[in-house]
Amino acid sequence: MFQPIHAPSLVDSATILASVAALGALSAAWRSYTRDERRARDRLEGGIQGVLDGLRHELNLAGVWARGPDGEGYPPHGDEAATHEHYRNDPRFHEWLIPLRGVRPLTREAIGALGSSEYAAYLGPLLGPFALLNSAMVAIEKAERERAQFVTADPRLLAGLHPAWVREGVPLTQEQLDYVGVVFLYNFALHVQIIGSRQSADANCLFQANAAARREFDAFEATWRDALPRPPRWHLIADAVSVAMLVAAVAVSCSWLWKMLDPLPRLICWLLCHGGAS
Repeated sequence: MFQPIHAPSLVDSATILASVAALGALSAAWRSYTRDERRARDRLEGGIQGVLDGLRHELNLAGVWARGPDGEGYPPHGDEAATHEHYRNDPRFHEWLIPLRGVRPLTREAIGALGSSEYAAYLGPLLGPFALLNSAMVAIEKAERERAQFVTADPRLLAGLHPAWVREGVPLTQEQLDYVGVVFLYNFALHVQIIGSRQSADANCLFQANAAARREFDAFEATWRDALPRPPRWHLIADAVSVAMLVAAVAVSCSWLWKMLDPLPRLICWLLCHGGAS
């Protein structure tokens, strides 16, 4: 015979609903917290990756200038006088005599802003090497400005000296020879002393600073994600507990709903069973 189950009282229903709400709220709060943590970590990784992309681009550009014609920069050849004579007689460097032949500005927006970046705390190993590289790039800019100031200081000399004359060895006046000689000295200092090479006495020259920054950059890029803060292991336990609370809330809700709808579900089941038996 069909026996209905009595529906929960108002107090029991309020207690059950409060428990379900508490379990669901705790589970939802924890999952919201972990979601925010993941988003914060993703933003951090994206920000650091953006800084590294900018540094890599500017590092590659600086490397193009640092390599020189043979990939070894601009090494010395004996003492300063012998080195000067070597570059003066090498046809590859005759362009150093041309007044309007200048060095393109080196892009260093990412390198210059590295120390003040909001991610500087996570980029510690790169700060020192890239500060030296930035210093070398600033020195190149300063030397190029000084060379340009000298070149344009006498418009008459500049206008009366065709670049092709210098390349082709056309006889020049003594004034013109002195003028292009100083231009050569500016370019010699910029390339041999400031850009330099592996053999340069100045460890802060562009060649050596770029090589040191490249080594640190490659080493950092291979491991930086491993050094980022990760969620503690107890988060896994908390995740499991939050899932269990959600399941418990659903189970209690279904049980309460079943009792509240009684006798309708049981009546339907009883009718189906007895109707099929008859």
